[in-house]
Amino acid sequence: MGDADLAAGHKVGEYVVDEKIGQGGFGAVFRATHPLIGKLAVALAPLETLPRGDHALATLAAAHRQVTETLS
Repeated sequence: MGDADLAAGHKVGEYVVDEKIGQGGFGAVFRATHPLIGKLAVALAPLETLPRGDHALATLAAAHRQVTETLS
């Protein structure tokens, strides 16, 4: 498994990874579900080679919001 991969069934916080739904310049994107209430969420597994810092974090957060809105 690479630095941007999560296996189906992997727990991220209170959510369980269902499947990988995409990959891009930031890393991999996974659909996850809360096992008790069924709420869908997006889990991002950023590449370890991504730049760090406030600008990089803001860009990653914006991408996360965009993907989350697409799933809603």
